[in-house]
Amino acid sequence: MPTLRPAVHLVLERRLDVFAFDMGSPLMRAASYRSGAEWRDWHATPNLPSFANGAHAPSVCGSADGRIVHVVARASESRNDPGVFYARSSNYMQSWDIAWQEIGNSNSTSSPTIACSGNGQLLYAFVRGSDNRCWFARSVNAGTRWEMAWQAIGSGVFETGCSAGVSADGETIIVVGRGNDNRFWYARSRNRGQTWELAWAAIGSGTFTSAPTVALSADGATCYVLGRGMDNKCWWTRSTDIGQTWRGWEQVPHGVLNTGPAAATTWDGRELYVVAAGKDNRMWWATSPNRGDSWAVAWSPIGSRTFE
Repeated sequence: MPTLRPAVHLVLERRLDVFAFDMGSPLMRAASYRSGAEWRDWHATPNLPSFANGAHAPSVCGSADGRIVHVVARASESRNDPGVFYARSSNYMQSWDIAWQEIGNSNSTSSPTIACSGNGQLLYAFVRGSDNRCWFARSVNAGTRWEMAWQAIGSGVFETGCSAGVSADGETIIVVGRGNDNRFWYARSRNRGQTWELAWAAIGSGTFTSAPTVALSADGATCYVLGRGMDNKCWWTRSTDIGQTWRGWEQVPHGVLNTGPAAATTWDGRELYVVAAGKDNRMWWATSPNRGDSWAVAWSPIGSRTFE
């Protein structure tokens, strides 16, 4: 069964791109041009070279207009390679000007996460290091060069890799990881990660079996955090004040997950999209049009392909 979550990227408020690796396959993509109302079935991501000897756990972000797309992944466990590898397209995935270039010397022990500003220029990658702390790298020129790779965030230690959301201006970063107590803990910076005004604080008392996922509004104020709970269902919470306070944990109705979820939100933070693998190994999606107050879809399959 798939053990690592997919990735989801929202373009121009309507197009949803979902990415996942299958065993031995290139990076697969399914797309909806109508906010999930209908899907173009899974196909290999155009023109992206296959990752040598396999990869897993993609994370994807990009510019709001979809022109720039960033992808990070970790080599498959059979390679015994702790590196974080990066690819970039600057022309709507017609071609890739960077294809699986290693970001510094991460010595990672988790799948990586990537997040960026609205124009795709300010770029951050996150991973759990060999000391089980959360480390990050930063690029200010869309991944052409990484000015800093890698730096630890505080002294917290984690069971999983960290997930992050970044505001449209690239200044506000909210990072979440699953601690040794299986709760989610978060850190916050409002100056591009130069300093961390909070690292780390627990988000409620819920416990989880997956790494978290984070979706952040353009102004950085509305933050969603989601994970797979002890019951294998998807649980979520929301902050509307940059993480100062959090709503209690609530369940996305129905659905039993084989992976942790991936999530994306619209610029105003109102609409939330969630994707995860179900027990049948297909990818399923859910959406709320009103900040999680109700769910218009929970859950519906994305095509017929299964992921092993």
